[in-house]
Amino acid sequence: MFTTASSLCYTAQKRPFQTISLMAEKLKQKRFKRYTPRESEFPAYEPWEFAKQMDIEIMEIKTNEQSYIDNKKINVPKYYRTVTKREDEDGLCKWLKLELEQMAVEFSKDFDDVVTIFSQVNCCKKATRERLAGETFCTWKKIEDLILETYKEATVKNGGVAPKPDRQYQCLIDEKGQTEINRRNIFLGLTL
Repeated sequence: MFTTASSLCYTAQKRPFQTISLMAEKLKQKRFKRYTPRESEFPAYEPWEFAKQMDIEIMEIKTNEQSYIDNKKINVPKYYRTVTKREDEDGLCKWLKLELEQMAVEFSKDFDDVVTIFSQVNCCKKATRERLAGETFCTWKKIEDLILETYKEATVKNGGVAPKPDRQYQCLIDEKGQTEINRRNIFLGLTL
């Protein structure tokens, strides 16, 4: 049994792919498959959720071509990209305003009243909704915030040691409770 040269060569019938163009197409699909996003890479958002996500998040996409050039065109894929995400404060404020407007319509209140309640409950949307529904009654007034600021200043003057509470601060403790006072201090930035 001798092997002839014709049996070692591919013919149109023996080739894995029938034509050169089909071979090239298969290689091209294989090469670009890794750069094509898969279905699992796309988040499944409802249209309004997608609009909200686009408003509250800024995505910066940077290609890594300089690293590719610096490494003498080896080891770093040319089309590698770096995606960084950060919050967009304007978008957050826009959606917060929309949510507060929805609460105002839902509870038949004026928008300014809802914003006032929102600031009185440490800017918590859940507490605002509870307050509008009449479930909670713990709100803060400006005079109470002033009492907290005065107590903080006295603590700082005393070298970080909390002084004995005066009558006003003691009334706050009795009325609101220490946990609620701690929450308000964190909201106002009065923590040591």
